[in-house]
Amino acid sequence: MDIAHGEMVEKELDTMMVRRAKKAEKTQSREELWKAQRAGRRASTSCTCGKVSHKHREEETRSLIDTIGRTRVEQEADKA
Repeated sequence: MDIAHGEMVEKELDTMMVRRAKKAEKTQSREELWKAQRAGRRASTSCTCGKVSHKHREEETRSLIDTIGRTRVEQEADKA
């Protein structure tokens, strides 16, 4: 009886750990998207830097989007 109970508890813990890992991935993805959206908004609003061209903001946004893409590719590779 104790062995069966121990196996049942272990299975439940494994299930909980998988759920928690999936939730953490979703949270991280949401945070990355929020950062990219925020950077995009900053790039589209008026800049107080005094420059005529706002390429520095565009480059920052592209860099963030590239980082998000690389992170997602790494996460998919880790899952495999």
